[in-house]
Amino acid sequence: MIQIAQPTGVLVISIDLELAWGVFDLPDMAGFLPAIRQTREIVGELLSLFRRQRVSATWAIVGHLFLDRCQRQDGAIHPEITRPHHPWFPHDWFRDDPGADRAAAPLWYGDDLVSAIQQATPPQEIASHSFCHMLYGDPGCSREAATSDLREACRVARVHGIAPVSFVFPRDLPGHLDVLAAHGFLCYRGRPSWWFRRLRGRRLVQAGHLLDDLLGLPPATVRPRLEDCGLVNIPGSMLFRHARGIRRIIPASSRVRKARAGIRRAVEGGEVFHLHFHPWNFGWNRGPLMVAFSRIVEAAAAERDAGRLEILPMGEVARRVLTREGERLAPATLVE
Repeated sequence: MIQIAQPTGVLVISIDLELAWGVFDLPDMAGFLPAIRQTREIVGELLSLFRRQRVSATWAIVGHLFLDRCQRQDGAIHPEITRPHHPWFPHDWFRDDPGADRAAAPLWYGDDLVSAIQQATPPQEIASHSFCHMLYGDPGCSREAATSDLREACRVARVHGIAPVSFVFPRDLPGHLDVLAAHGFLCYRGRPSWWFRRLRGRRLVQAGHLLDDLLGLPPATVRPRLEDCGLVNIPGSMLFRHARGIRRIIPASSRVRKARAGIRRAVEGGEVFHLHFHPWNFGWNRGPLMVAFSRIVEAAAAERDAGRLEILPMGEVARRVLTREGERLAPATLVE
């Protein structure tokens, strides 16, 4: 593993766009749906903000959202995908796929979202978030399952004229890196090294995460790492959290303070501050959270305009790393 220092500070914004695919396997799926139903409006607001501040982000999109419809074949839905097998989800992975179209089931299809992002100004990077939100890093996901999923994700992207080179693992669970490399990917978002993940027990980790966000503690900045498999690992730094449940007590100002501290650290250390979230994270307390995020982007844009920071999508960060390492580069992924 080679660790690469950045010559200047960099902000990377990566966005996990999933709609219902991101939560169908959760026992409390219904609790997320009111926020997920706001996704199209939230995406529009984010693209407007990025246009005003001249920001290119990375949109990691579940491949099934590239479709406007799908249907069963001899009673089976997407038979080309090898299913994962998880003891905590003893069902067919496509059990909830409606086999319909966007008009009938707008939470399962998103070709309109893909088109809006493709047509955005400035250009946005479209990355892959798997085809069906398959958890590559879970033991129940075989290499065969990951390969079939990624093959289909790349195929539906090509239909839209997109060849993604950046990948975000569902639930931030990396796995089967060699499969990504074989399909032409350059980089992925690695797991954040949050201090509270070292605590023992799920409840302690959750409490630590809440405390970290509540206090707005400075997040870690990162240095992209060229892994032995040939992929560039760009770890996450900060999750812009939603305000559901107990997280309602986190002031919007804490999120702003935390992110601004990350931007400062990136500038001072010549490292990457990698901010990431789902659009539905704004679905609770939407107005104040969107204002808070706008303040973060405005602060980053001011640093950029002063020549102290760059705001880059994941693919561009990876290309710079690989250029310095003399690696062969893939075609650009910023969509015009």
